[in-house]
Amino acid sequence: MDNVNPEAHARFYTAADEIVAGGGRATLRAVHERAGGSMRDITAAMQLWRARGQPLQEVSAAAPEGLLASVEQLWKEAYERAMSRVGDERRALAAATAAAQAQVEEITALAELFESQRDTLATQLAAVTRERDGAKERVVELDAQLKSHQTFFEEKLKAMFSKAPARKGPRTEKKAS
Repeated sequence: MDNVNPEAHARFYTAADEIVAGGGRATLRAVHERAGGSMRDITAAMQLWRARGQPLQEVSAAAPEGLLASVEQLWKEAYERAMSRVGDERRALAAATAAAQAQVEEITALAELFESQRDTLATQLAAVTRERDGAKERVVELDAQLKSHQTFFEEKLKAMFSKAPARKGPRTEKKAS
C-alpha cells in the first residue's frame, strides 16, 4: 500500500494556492519548483487539488477549527482507503505483469530452443546435401568408367571376332556311334 504523506500534499496544495494567488497557473512543474517532492506525489495531489476547485486557504479561513480537524481526519481516512484500493489493484496488476513476464520468458526460451534446433537441422541438411552432391559426382564418375570399360570390351570382342577364322556353314557335331 502506498504511504500517504498528508504534510506533502498540504505543501503541494499551499504551493498551488500561492501560484494561483500570484496570478500564475498551478502546473505540475510550477508546484514542483516551488514545493519540491516527487512528480508522482505532486500529480496525485494536484488531481485532488483541481477536483476541489478552490484554494485550501479560502475554505479553512471560513471553517471552524473543530470542523477542519474532522474534515481533515475524514479526508485522510478516505484517501487512505482509496490508496489501499489502488494498492490492491497495483498488486493485482503487478501479479498479472509478473505472470505475463514469465510467459514472455518461457516463449523466449522456446524461441531460442527452436532457433537452435533450426540451426542444427540447417547444418545437418547442408551436410546431407554435400553427401548427396558427392554421391552424384561419384555416380557420374562410375558411369563414365562403366562406359569406358564397356567400350573397351566391345572393341576387344570386335578385334577377337575379326581375327577369328570365318566359319563355313553350320557346325555339326559328330555323333558317337
